[in-house]
Amino acid sequence: MNPIKQGAVVFGGVCGFVVVQADRGMLPAWLQGYRSIPFGDKLGHFVLVGLLAFLINLALEARSIRIGGRVILSGSFYVSIGVLLEEFSQLAVPTRSFSLSDLVADFLGIWMAGIWVRRVCRGRIGAGSPGTPTL
Repeated sequence: MNPIKQGAVVFGGVCGFVVVQADRGMLPAWLQGYRSIPFGDKLGHFVLVGLLAFLINLALEARSIRIGGRVILSGSFYVSIGVLLEEFSQLAVPTRSFSLSDLVADFLGIWMAGIWVRRVCRGRIGAGSPGTPTL
């Protein structure tokens, strides 16, 4: 497995760990520092989800899919589905609360990751497919 794919898998595992610990109400103290930063929670969503989308899109070599006439990066699509499922699952978890603003921060991170990965991959790996990826 190449280092980019390894990084995506490891970082995905870290994100999964954070979600599970938050669901259990047992987020480690070192991860709770975001509370002292204005908009720290939203910034965390933007950065963590954006980095996850960036790594997955790199691992998938910026492949895209067409949905409803729009071309979307595959990794961004997969991360978007995961984020939607995770955020809405919070409605059923007593220690968590659904937040539309968290979802917006997640999608902004995914969108920005799409811009960055297209710039990194331009001219190198299949990023020149027809249409403009939107996520």
